[in-house]
Amino acid sequence: MRVVPELFLRDMYVFLSVSETEPPPKTAHYSPMLHNALLALALAFSDKPHLRDVETRRRFAAQAKKDIETECERPNISVVHALSLIGSFHSTQGEQTLGYMYFGMSSRMSQALGLSIDCSPWVKCGVITDDDMLARNWAYWTTFSQDVCWSLHVGREFCVPEPSDKQKIPVPFVDSEFDQITYMCPEPFFNVPAQPSLLSSTFAASCDLLKIARRIMEIVNGLTNRTRYETQLKLISEIDLQLNGWKDALPKDLDLTHSNRITALPHRLMMHLAYWWCFILLHRPFYRRPRPVHGTAVQDLDHVKLCNAAANEVMKILETWSTLYSLRYAPITVIQVAYSAGTVYTLSSVQAMARPRLAEVALATAVGKAELCISYLRETGRSWECGNQVADILQGLLQKQLRARLEMRAVDRPRLLVQTQIAHSQPHSHSHSHPHSHDQSQPDTRSPPVAHRPPELDYSHPSMSSGAGSSLSSPTSLSDPTNTMQYLLSHFGSDNSSTFPHQPVPDDPDTTMSWP
Repeated sequence: MRVVPELFLRDMYVFLSVSETEPPPKTAHYSPMLHNALLALALAFSDKPHLRDVETRRRFAAQAKKDIETECERPNISVVHALSLIGSFHSTQGEQTLGYMYFGMSSRMSQALGLSIDCSPWVKCGVITDDDMLARNWAYWTTFSQDVCWSLHVGREFCVPEPSDKQKIPVPFVDSEFDQITYMCPEPFFNVPAQPSLLSSTFAASCDLLKIARRIMEIVNGLTNRTRYETQLKLISEIDLQLNGWKDALPKDLDLTHSNRITALPHRLMMHLAYWWCFILLHRPFYRRPRPVHGTAVQDLDHVKLCNAAANEVMKILETWSTLYSLRYAPITVIQVAYSAGTVYTLSSVQAMARPRLAEVALATAVGKAELCISYLRETGRSWECGNQVADILQGLLQKQLRARLEMRAVDRPRLLVQTQIAHSQPHSHSHSHPHSHDQSQPDTRSPPVAHRPPELDYSHPSMSSGAGSSLSSPTSLSDPTNTMQYLLSHFGSDNSSTFPHQPVPDDPDTTMSWP
């Protein structure tokens, strides 16, 4: 919601209506830098290859950057949105550090403009108009929302202050005529009927959700081995209740049910994806560390069950999005949500392999869903290169964890161990690119953007420039998603699984796995 189409077009008309000899007016929702930044990002959705090409889009981004000093010298609200969009452009290319830097500039500019200050007294004094206040409030909440998403994305501290009781900044346009603007799905998505957009109400509910997500980030990042589990559990239970309370308080038009899912608009689907993402981020650090609480008034939570349920809900929404609109037309936040669900299924598959007798059904289900996450990520990769990069990371993570458990179970089966080591030593090659993807840029070598670190699972990946995270050439390796279960079950079938000595995964994260 950084760019509201109706307001963007209105201010563009005002800006372009002025003679070239006159100084251009300052408008809150349009500027040349914002226009070029928007094209750099949005052209990824174009069906025309020469426009969708990343080099074309980089030219628009470069032009937007040329205007930074000019527009920042006498800033307007549009500058905040423009810098934020430039950051998102770099993020889509896997250039997370550059993206984070430009968003940081955006958040600093929002502070320079005083967007976190309640400006209603200024309206009463006639210093600014009511429209000016609405534009400021809108910009504040879009920046606040982006700040939370970026922090969850890269696992860093927040830049934008949360509104306090003394500085109450309402979300503008809620319950106004703006909600009733008809949302018309373009070709070829006419199977979704025209309906009121409810953009402002959805945005307001999303802001309330992200205020809870902000607490998740603060609490989970503050967890240490020295923190008592009872203390951790109390905080987590409070947020869990807040999330459930948020869902229960949603108006019927904003809720997502089995009956209205098939006509849900993209922004409503994204809001509910973020909701289930919050559950994964909250409970995943405790997925493989059940610690029953004895002698306390704090009731323990089934983190495994809650994580699995959230991941399953994410998959349902991703399936709906893919069916109705195609995940090629999805915001980049969807990539993080799909990746998080994939890590849950990776944990589930590791859990299935850690049992004394291999749980074949549970393993097959978990691996199948993880591979479906990878498929969804590759679908987003048709527009965003980082989707392909994160798909490689998740695929490599799944292979690495399953291979490690396979080797541990094969401790007295030298033949199996040798085969695994041979497969692991084969040269790597990128052979799982999406058939419709196009070459946008060289893969980034950084770790996947993540928010916090579960204690017992390695989410790191070797350098992607060397091909890690892609397919291994050996047909008997764990790398090919179509062969993963075939390979595992060929060595751990029901006739053999009970003969393997059980070797539990060590509990000490320092000796096993770590989050990047």
